[in-house]
Amino acid sequence: MERKQILRYICIVAIFTIACILVIAFNKFEFNVNYSKNVRLELDLGGSFAIGDIINITSEVYKDEVAIVRSAGNYGETVAITVKDSTDEQNEQLINKVNEKFETNYTVDDLKIYYNSNIKGTDTIKPYVLSSAIAGVLILAFFGIRYRKLGLIKILASVIGTVIGTVILYLALTSIFKMEINEISVASGLAIVIFCLMYMIVTYERMLSEK
Repeated sequence: MERKQILRYICIVAIFTIACILVIAFNKFEFNVNYSKNVRLELDLGGSFAIGDIINITSEVYKDEVAIVRSAGNYGETVAITVKDSTDEQNEQLINKVNEKFETNYTVDDLKIYYNSNIKGTDTIKPYVLSSAIAGVLILAFFGIRYRKLGLIKILASVIGTVIGTVILYLALTSIFKMEINEISVASGLAIVIFCLMYMIVTYERMLSEK
């Protein structure tokens, strides 16, 4: 009976995992504007400025569109605005509002415009591959050594399955609800994985003390 229950559980998990993978495969992720095709606008203001003033201007020009505002240049004298797209009319509006706010006489010709192509997802995760692999090995080593009395193969399989399953589920939900992929979403996914591992540690510690 116990074996049948285990097989049933494995089948349910397998079906659920396949369903999540299919959702991920057939749904596009919403990447942050920095990781998608975008336009970067730069304007040298010749001195310090308040980021909040530029954010107010971009919110008027680009309405509900996402606009990322940063300072650039050696001394932070240049404002850099990243948006998905910026028309000639919006460029003109941007310059006019900057002139109005800072009492300057800039023209559209003073605006440096850079068109950036999509960043591949693999390029985004490359910097984290090595550190993630090292962390994964250390985590498996900890679980394997600490809870070897509970069954080494069983523990390692449980940890690997939990982490992979959690990641797949998180990606599926991100895809379904069109959540934007950015630093916050990546940190949130990592926090969920850590929570699952902590829960497993608490569970295994209790099992170890009862054995």
